[in-house]
Amino acid sequence: MENTILHGIKPLERTGTLTVKASFRRHGGEDGALIEIIDDGIGFDTAGIENKSNIGLQNVIGRLKMTWPQSHFQITSSPDNGTTVAIEI
Repeated sequence: MENTILHGIKPLERTGTLTVKASFRRHGGEDGALIEIIDDGIGFDTAGIENKSNIGLQNVIGRLKMTWPQSHFQITSSPDNGTTVAIEI
């Protein structure tokens, strides 16, 4: 969430909104959780996001996969349209 505030909300010339949602759900016969971090900030082009130079992002995904191998991590964003990070465990 720190990156959301620093890179998505702070550069805005207006008030931004950050929403965090968590829900439990069944998927494939197992209980799980969906965590979403959503902002209406400046957004960014996600092309090349899995580039190895994104050390922080790669560390988060690596730790997530180490702890929950079946987990899913998804970022959706586009310039001027905000960003959504979805983590399913």
